[in-house]
Amino acid sequence: MVKSINWLGVVAGLVFGQVLSFLWYGMLFARQLHDLMPTSARTPLGMAEGVGLTVVMLVGLSLILKRMGADGWAGGAKAGGLLWFFLPFVGELMNVVYMG
Repeated sequence: MVKSINWLGVVAGLVFGQVLSFLWYGMLFARQLHDLMPTSARTPLGMAEGVGLTVVMLVGLSLILKRMGADGWAGGAKAGGLLWFFLPFVGELMNVVYMG
């Protein structure tokens, strides 16, 4: 199972996500985010947990894309983008529906 994971894609997704997050949260909304975050999340361990969870998510996406038969950068990016959008979207929508 480990051989079927696209490790280059996982590393590329991790680097891209970290750079994009730094620009979005670090540059644009640093003050607001700092005020909203608990102090435990502002530590290096809290940030490492975020990176670890991102790696778990990317490995899962890689396995799902392999099962879907998405080949190449274009097919993988399209299917990964759809999965990335719709899976959290449905979860958040359920939260709104059932939790108000």
